[in-house]
Amino acid sequence: MADYQPMTLEQRIAALQAENGKLIDSNNALTQTVIGKMGEINHALSDAQAQVESKKQELEQRVNSYLSGAREELGFTALNYNHDFLDTYTTANGEIELPVGIGTHSNNPITEYFDIEMIPVRSGDVDGRSDVAKELLTAMNIGANTLHFSSSFKILHIKHKENMPIPSKWVFHIPNQHIKHMQGASLILWAKGKGFNWGMDTNLEWKQVRRAWRPSANPGPYVHVDVYMHEAGGELYLALPSIVAGVWPEDRVLGNLYNPKSELIRRGAAWHDVTAHDAWRDTNTANGGDPARDTV
Repeated sequence: MADYQPMTLEQRIAALQAENGKLIDSNNALTQTVIGKMGEINHALSDAQAQVESKKQELEQRVNSYLSGAREELGFTALNYNHDFLDTYTTANGEIELPVGIGTHSNNPITEYFDIEMIPVRSGDVDGRSDVAKELLTAMNIGANTLHFSSSFKILHIKHKENMPIPSKWVFHIPNQHIKHMQGASLILWAKGKGFNWGMDTNLEWKQVRRAWRPSANPGPYVHVDVYMHEAGGELYLALPSIVAGVWPEDRVLGNLYNPKSELIRRGAAWHDVTAHDAWRDTNTANGGDPARDTV
């Protein structure tokens, strides 16, 4: 039996160093394994994130495409009677024609402060169209010399008289000027003006003007379309001021919209007035209607 020889201090230190080296090697190996696994995990997470982002973009494109298609297919109807200014009346002296439904302020009567004219824009009559009517039809993408379009209307033209001051109150309001906010609403019109509010100060160039109000949880708010003049010598050509429910797309061009209220009122008036009925049928036929069907 061999004699047990105790390890010297140097031998013990050398043995501990050897064991420590093994532990360090094992720790380094474990660290490299963990780093490798973390790399695999990060790579898997990156792939998963890329897949999620790709799906997200695909869904966004599908939703945007659906919303864009739905927006393009959304129809609008004018809610305010006589938005086309086809129904007019003459003042007491029988000299000035104004649209039915238009309101003026007693402090500054429109007939005293402005020169006024109604300009027809007729379908089926190219030769009879004025230059300003042709300008508007061009701006509307209908075309100045297009024979038939849907459908005839009139332009209100007012020009501030040189010897009159700037009106202290609103000059006029459009027919049925009350706009409710709660369900969302829009005002769209064509204007060629100088010195007027509601975006109608257009440097006397035809422009489509749009104002929209988003739906509100409060059913009370409203706005009145009261037109003010803020500059002496103001002038305004106004056509097709239309109030619609919903938010009108900014890039949609306004034409003469369906207006059941105007149709019902005009048919009702024609029912009680044979002369008006005949005139209505003649006008409707000129606008492309069928006289055999368009009866009250």
